[in-house]
Amino acid sequence: MRGGPPAAGITFARSAPDSRGTADLSGHLKVLLADSDTGRAIAIEQRLREITDAVIVRVPAGGTLLDAVSAEAPDVIIVDMARPDRDGLDDLRRVSIDNPRPIIMFVDRDDRGFMEDAIAAGVSSYNVVNAAFPDVNCRSGSGPPAR
Repeated sequence: MRGGPPAAGITFARSAPDSRGTADLSGHLKVLLADSDTGRAIAIEQRLREITDAVIVRVPAGGTLLDAVSAEAPDVIIVDMARPDRDGLDDLRRVSIDNPRPIIMFVDRDDRGFMEDAIAAGVSSYNVVNAAFPDVNCRSGSGPPAR
């Protein structure tokens, strides 16, 4: 495994129970990393490799998120959107409909309306990078917030 052994024994593994209710922990979690900033994507990938034995794959240069999800069949998707836009949300919505799986999103600015739209599009975890703790809004759910 590149990047050395997992830090502090942290391991991510699939644990889908079989017909007897027994979990198979032999397979590793596959994480798809989608970030248009190559330098940041490499840094995130290296850090993930330091702390886990998960299989880390990235959306190839010039590739689309939808194609990467179809080709790689990840267990989890990590999306970093330095400049969130509606096209990105449309792709996430399609992924959530066609290939549902947890989606973790990191953004560089707080925008409550965009956060609500992202959660409605299927984002499981919305995180503002470098947000002051009092500014963090906790949201959970599988659909749009009640109005």
